[in-house]
Amino acid sequence: MRRAVWVSSRLIVILLAAPLAMAQQPAPTQPAQAGKDYIIGAEDILDIQVWGSNDLNQTVFVRPDGRLSLPLVGEIAVAGKTVQQLQDHLLAVYEKAVKGAVVTVIVKEIRSRPVYFVGGFAKPGVMQLTGDLTLLQAVSLVGGVLPDADGE
Repeated sequence: MRRAVWVSSRLIVILLAAPLAMAQQPAPTQPAQAGKDYIIGAEDILDIQVWGSNDLNQTVFVRPDGRLSLPLVGEIAVAGKTVQQLQDHLLAVYEKAVKGAVVTVIVKEIRSRPVYFVGGFAKPGVMQLTGDLTLLQAVSLVGGVLPDADGE
């Protein structure tokens, strides 16, 4: 019985945490390093700054449907776009209304990469994948495997 629980929990973690090894986004404490290649996801929080018009500066939440609404732009789909693609699109729109506009998009918080730890872990639950982590590092962050769980 114990072994079955351990095997089940290990399989779930491996399947759900497989993207950990391939993740390329950094922690939200360093939003400027998210980079122009970061792909925006639902529930991420973005800081949009339009130089030359403080009224257009906003911190926005990407809705679960992957869309957001901005002044002069309206409702747009952003999930699946890179930061650079969104920045280029917003610049094209805002240039028409604000002379000399410069648009900056910053990923303030990454919330679109949940990993679920269930079973024999010290702190089972959801962890947001916000940086490059190995599976071992992620397991360590949730307190490791419980002493009564089969560690093999």
